Amino acid sequence: MDKVAVIGAGQMGAGIAQVSAQAGYHVFLSDVSVDLAEKGKAGIGKQLARAVDKGKLDAAEADAVLGRIQPVGDYAPMAEAGLVIEAATEREDIKRAIFEAVGKVLGPQAILASNTSSIPITRMAAASPDAARFVGVHFFNPVPVMGLIELIRGLATSDATVDAVRGYAERIGKRVVQANDAPGFIVNRILLPMLNEACFALGEGVATI
Repeated sequence: MDKVAVIGAGQMGAGIAQVSAQAGYHVFLSDVSVDLAEKGKAGIGKQLARAVDKGKLDAAEADAVLGRIQPVGDYAPMAEAGLVIEAATEREDIKRAIFEAVGKVLGPQAILASNTSSIPITRMAAASPDAARFVGVHFFNPVPVMGLIELIRGLATSDATVDAVRGYAERIGKRVVQANDAPGFIVNRILLPMLNEACFALGEGVATI
């Protein structure tokens, strides 16, 4: 797997594209229009320029990273990708429409992954061409900084798919925690009760904000 596609060039998608390109992958970056994909790449360029200014990245390497990101206006080029990561807005209807569309060009061995924080993987896999090659990959914001990825397998996700995505995540320098397809997965399941308890503590006068 040397080519990755990212669908969605907003903050999350651009971050995923950046770390993938920095790890040596050729990245197809798409959005609802090629102009938005180009805008996403321009934003990545600014992030890389800041890293160069701070001495964290060599200018030649920054140029090479940016050169590995290819904005595209449709899904056809993604037929070459071994991994396609959907990073659209957190709405299941939008995500399912994307899976159905990109599924038409998805390679016979390629993996389709959703960057979701809570939507059931098993349910979304029904909109993919092969549920065994569908998986959840929950990145955290900002992607270039946060070191964790939740890898969520649906009921039909194959071991080969999990192993391949784990390899990708480790290559881009992330720590992987694996979750089964349960509400909130791991991080949000633990986080939300903690936030609720903080509100209860404030309401009961235990402490100030």
